[in-house]
Amino acid sequence: MAAGFLSLAFAAVILIPLYHGLTRFYLANSDQDVDLTYQALMLNAGRGVPYHPHTGFGYALLLAPWLSLAQGLGLIEVASLDALIDTTRFDTLYTQIVAAGRALTIIFAVLTVAVFAAVVRLWCRDRLLAAVAAFLLATSLGLGYQFTVLRTELPSMLALLTALALVLIASRVGGWGAVLALGGAAFVTVFAGMIKVQAVLVALLLPVIPFLLPP
Repeated sequence: MAAGFLSLAFAAVILIPLYHGLTRFYLANSDQDVDLTYQALMLNAGRGVPYHPHTGFGYALLLAPWLSLAQGLGLIEVASLDALIDTTRFDTLYTQIVAAGRALTIIFAVLTVAVFAAVVRLWCRDRLLAAVAAFLLATSLGLGYQFTVLRTELPSMLALLTALALVLIASRVGGWGAVLALGGAAFVTVFAGMIKVQAVLVALLLPVIPFLLPP
């Protein structure tokens, strides 16, 4: 039964954004779509982007190589700002770029559901409960919006959940394994803040988590 709930959870975060359409016009639900892809295009053009945590600097660091990979695979035609400016097909090409970004959002969503299930499993050691919790997260309205557009909250939450999972692992294993896990947790926590600075409010709670674990 647990496998069934997990399968439904993963199906939801993949099929729902596909239903809305990856290739819909880039201004259809622009929000941060244009801003984040523009920063990634700037990085790929070698122009650099000044560090500003609120506008998703960490997201751009992930999106830039993803767009380059998509271009290398022939999925999009351009992946840098210079190539985009020197064209008369701006709307078509930018729609391709945003579509590639939406595909990356699906990957973020799948990983978020998987890590969330792992966190619940580490916390309560109940596989079925972890699967049901993952299904409820995947079908929630909050996450449902996040995986249909480009937003900084989703990858930032993924990084924080990963940090939480590593903290839980550290509390279980002890020794050098705990040291490595805590080091990894520190790294992804900082990166979560680079994606969205408000992540620090959640990160402040991470050191308290081991004291809340059941015996």
